[in-house]
Amino acid sequence: MTGTYFETFLVGGLGLLVAAVLAIAWLLWRQDDTRREAIKLSLEGIGHEFRFNMFQTVHEIADLEAGEIKRAGDLPELAHPQLNAVLAQTMATDKRALAAVQATYQSVEAAKRRVRLALSEDRDIGEALEGLKAATIDGISTLYLWEDHEGRAPQHARSTRSWWVRDWMKAHGFEQNLMPGVALRDAVVENLRSNGMILTPKPLTLSAHEYYARQYDRQADPRGVFGKRRIRKETPAAAAVAMTEADAGDNAEEATPEPVAAPETVPVETAEAAEETQKEEAAASTDTAWPATQTSATPDEMSEPAESDEASTRTDEGETEKTLEPAGEAPDPQAQRGGGT
Repeated sequence: MTGTYFETFLVGGLGLLVAAVLAIAWLLWRQDDTRREAIKLSLEGIGHEFRFNMFQTVHEIADLEAGEIKRAGDLPELAHPQLNAVLAQTMATDKRALAAVQATYQSVEAAKRRVRLALSEDRDIGEALEGLKAATIDGISTLYLWEDHEGRAPQHARSTRSWWVRDWMKAHGFEQNLMPGVALRDAVVENLRSNGMILTPKPLTLSAHEYYARQYDRQADPRGVFGKRRIRKETPAAAAVAMTEADAGDNAEEATPEPVAAPETVPVETAEAAEETQKEEAAASTDTAWPATQTSATPDEMSEPAESDEASTRTDEGETEKTLEPAGEAPDPQAQRGGGT
């Protein structure tokens, strides 16, 4: 084989090899794409099946309320072959959402069994029917999460406007008055919110009258209603002054003495009243002591006081005469000596 033929053979062989590899890759890609398409169609079929079963359950509740279903056999069981087929296959997909749908089917079917039991025993179906309504509302909430949030749990679903939930229900035929005695759209929104999904806007806690009747305290909200009020920053000097005033106020409170009771008022006697009182006490003491002295004295002793009284009277008169002499004329000591001699 010449070199030219060898090069032609080599190029042709490499070209066939590349074509074979590309064909195999394309076949594998088509197979994987077909598998993904099949999974997608299967999940969509589960959603359609789920929606049909929820509609059927809502209509059965309306028939029960109207009294059209009176026997247990008239209330059929829920069938979900597509869900069972997907769960039975080995599929590379997250089956947690499928498990939530299956659990919803089980709760609805359990509520329907209670209704069938009440119908078969001719008992009141009111309580069992309320349980079926609650299970159906929960099933419609699960259906919304399945179709719009890829089957995520309410806690992990993205924040959504409540009106978007209502628009979805309107688009799929879930009217507000479809379930007797229940505002269906409002009930589904509240069920999603109670299960942990963030729905905006949040429900009002006050009526318009209660809201505008509130007493707004501006001091309690330093940044204002919308949080845009500026807060003045205190300078170190102002903070020091405020702290000093606070310390001074505390010290003043500690130094404030306790109130002392006022002393009792004692009436004060005047000087004249005091003298009169002393005179009366002295006279009373003299009157009480004089009779005892008189009874114990002898006749001789009784005359002595009289003599002493006369002597004291003379002495008093002499002193009075001396005081009446003129103060300017001093007595001559020589004349006194001569007169005496």
